[in-house]
Amino acid sequence: MPDLELSEAQELAQAMGYPEFTYTLDADEALEVLKLLTNAKLDADTMGDQHLSREIGMGMQIAIEIALGRLTH
Repeated sequence: MPDLELSEAQELAQAMGYPEFTYTLDADEALEVLKLLTNAKLDADTMGDQHLSREIGMGMQIAIEIALGRLTH
């Protein structure tokens, strides 16, 4: 799985806030998004970009909630 550029990760994290995007994700897709965002968050943390790290972290939280919700229903 290729890593995302940080700008792509930021866009993906922002998209996680839109129901029309997240509604279509199944559990496996949400887990893939989580993997991508996790790697990007580590990159943002390494670069010291706290704002981007927090934004990506929020997208990660949504991905976790979607994956768990889809897996348990």
